[in-house]
Amino acid sequence: MTLSRRERWVALAAAGVLGLLLLDRVLITPLWHAWQVRSDRVLAMEREVWQTRQLLRQRRQIEADWRQRLDAGLAEPVSSAEAGLLNALEAAARQAGTQIVSLRPERPAAQDGVRPVRCRLVASGSLESLARFCWQLETQPGPLRLERVQISATDPARDAVNAQMEVSRIGLAPVEPSRKGR
Repeated sequence: MTLSRRERWVALAAAGVLGLLLLDRVLITPLWHAWQVRSDRVLAMEREVWQTRQLLRQRRQIEADWRQRLDAGLAEPVSSAEAGLLNALEAAARQAGTQIVSLRPERPAAQDGVRPVRCRLVASGSLESLARFCWQLETQPGPLRLERVQISATDPARDAVNAQMEVSRIGLAPVEPSRKGR
């Protein structure tokens, strides 16, 4: 069976198209995909390098902020942290015009070398004074955290409300001596 000249050109063109399709499937598309993946990885790495350089540039500011936090009481032992928390609560209540009705300090177990000191308290006053009290606590320079607040009205006619709160501060846990020979 001999092919005419026209049939040979058609067969050659079909073989060429099939060859190009095979080349695309086997070589070009996988290489293109691998190039795109590598390009995405390079962009991600460049972004990470840029973020790291930014962090290194901000290092002095971060260290200054950390020193300020340490100076504000983060590096205190638990007894000093508890005294600082009680003093902060009294000062904030005085500035806000709020009365602390009850106050109960707690010392939960230490975790990772720090021991939180918590105080459960009930404060009373107007809604505005309690809002100022919460703001005073949140803007304290020391490591103070307002963990929970529950507000209830005692006399709606007089704008008198009570707030049950849980406030905490962090203190360094005492280092326990290691036990050898056990």
